[in-house]
Amino acid sequence: NMRTINNGVRLFTAGDDNDNSSEKNGITEDFSSPLMTPPPPKTPLSTANTINKNRAFQTPRDIEVEFLKKQLQDQELASSLRQADSSFLQSQLVQKDELLKEVSKILDAIERRQVELESENAKLQNRYAKVVGMLTSRDKEIKVLKSKLEEKEKKDKNMRFSNNYVDVCDLNKSRSLEN
Repeated sequence: NMRTINNGVRLFTAGDDNDNSSEKNGITEDFSSPLMTPPPPKTPLSTANTINKNRAFQTPRDIEVEFLKKQLQDQELASSLRQADSSFLQSQLVQKDELLKEVSKILDAIERRQVELESENAKLQNRYAKVVGMLTSRDKEIKVLKSKLEEKEKKDKNMRFSNNYVDVCDLNKSRSLEN
């Protein structure tokens, strides 16, 4: 016999169908859990198939055993799916950890390279400042030398002019003496 009690709990009893005692060899199952599903309702076709397969009348105990076997298969399937999900998620975590390690190594390498580049940049800036200082100093020296050169050229020009003037004056004197 199979009797439904409230909230999806079913009671199976072993005994003859006329006995309404639910206490006699009773087994209760709770079907309120998604993993615990009640057996499908018997249809005339499924009942006929069961009778054809067994060629005998099934007792309530046989029905209970078949139901428990089906329930065990369902639980094994659910357990297998949970285990497969767990394995898949574990492999995903391992892949994620490997990827994170790889990214961490890349970031460390980038950080080291950044430090090297900053150091090299500082050295180049110092060198640049020294070169600019040297060029500025040389530029000043060149200006001073140009200024001295220009003064010397002016003096030389004045000397030539005065020499030429003296020469011209001397020439004029000598001409006037000749006359």
